[in-house]
This record gives sequence, structure tokens and C-alpha cells, in this order.
Amino acid sequence: MAASNANATGGYLNRGADEYLGRSIGRLQSVQDIEKVVVKADAARPVLLGQIARIAEAPQVKRGDSAVNGEPMVMLTISKQPGKDTRVLTDQITQALDELKASLPADIRRC
Repeated sequence: MAASNANATGGYLNRGADEYLGRSIGRLQSVQDIEKVVVKADAARPVLLGQIARIAEAPQVKRGDSAVNGEPMVMLTISKQPGKDTRVLTDQITQALDELKASLPADIRRC
């Protein structure tokens, strides 16, 4: 029963010099799906999670902060893959950030 619907957190798979990001998405798609998860199988009447717990959709718990000079910021980390041209990659990243700028609030800037 426990293996019938497994979600796994993302992780990294290292193969030689390459690093791959992985994730596993289970079949649960909604709060209602979670409420229907069987927590106790009983031949007469299974017990569903929604019968013993309140299920609610909520924001993910904040896991860390980034700051520059004591001011909050968003940090973007980019790792170059082996065999790629650093100059070309840097130009592509700069272009992508410039394109993104038009959709950001006025107080957002690159450091």
C-alpha cells in the first residue's frame, strides 16, 4: 500500500562529469486525492486520510534566505556543463536576464 503512490523529493544524479536533476511525481493531483489516501486497509471499511486529518493546500515552508549588504535578494546559481563554451553561456544568460527584466518590478536589479 505504501508504494502505491510515492512522491520523491528532487535530488542529483552524478554520472561522470555530468550532474542531472531528478524528481518523481506521484499520482496525487489535488487535495481531494490526498483525502482519499488509505491509511488503514480494513476488509470491512478502509480508513481514509481525510477522515482523520484536515488536509489543506498552503505555501511551502521557507527554507533559506539570501542577502546582499543585509538586504533580501533572490540568488540564482548556474553551473556550466563540461564541454560548453563559458563565453557563449555567459552571453546567453545575460540575454535571458535582460529579456526577463521587462517583466520584473522596477525595484528588482542585477547585482
